[in-house]
Amino acid sequence: MIKGYRSIVVKFAAFATIAVLLGALLANTMLNGLNGDTASYKAQFGDVAGLRVGDDMRVAGVRVGRVQDIEINGSGAEVTFDLVKSQPLLDTTKIVMRYQNLLGQRYLALVQTGTAGKQLPDDAKIPLARTSPGFDLTELLNGFRPLFEALRPDDVNQLANSLVQVLQGEGGTIESLLQQTGKLTNFLADRDQLVGQVLDNLTPVLQNMAGQGTELRSTVVELKTLMTGLAEDRESIGASIDGMSQLIGSTAGHVLQHRREV
Repeated sequence: MIKGYRSIVVKFAAFATIAVLLGALLANTMLNGLNGDTASYKAQFGDVAGLRVGDDMRVAGVRVGRVQDIEINGSGAEVTFDLVKSQPLLDTTKIVMRYQNLLGQRYLALVQTGTAGKQLPDDAKIPLARTSPGFDLTELLNGFRPLFEALRPDDVNQLANSLVQVLQGEGGTIESLLQQTGKLTNFLADRDQLVGQVLDNLTPVLQNMAGQGTELRSTVVELKTLMTGLAEDRESIGASIDGMSQLIGSTAGHVLQHRREV
């Protein structure tokens, strides 16, 4: 009996030791995951819903920094972040909030506008005009709810992940997304009705994105193309094509108007 007790104690001690080591490794990765010297900057956002201290700063999916502090103020929130000095931060760089996953975890993406700019000094502040909270994931996925409710959970997760990746410019194409949607919905008897409900739901979402200015221009274009593809893929489309044409024209007008204002 004593022998068995000792065996249990030894196993528990080994488990506890491994757990402590793994915890220390995880903490070290989270706190010291940046390679090289860093510089600190600040950025003003109108909305930081879902963003947390410790979230990543990324360029093309590569981690180059970390959020250090979030302070709410009268015009939104001021985010302090560290960035490795090997990563340029120009006065033309935009910072966009994006989604890490479908749980709503966020990260900040550095987006170059293609315009030449000057390197910002340490402790510089990125103005509100060069930041974007991105799109509302809940609002977007709610638009697809009629379709999601008719699919299996695994298919929903796969389709939703593909949707977010495409709209954030992180991989995949609208064509592949439409093919994926087609394969998943071919067996549905009321497919046309479900797609019609999705289009109706997404119309205000698209208009809202278009009204946010140029920051979401690429997302607006991708979502517009997806909606057009879904509409054209329906058998009983009828007047929906005309409605989509009017919506696309309205969206383009919104984007151009805000582009002039910027």
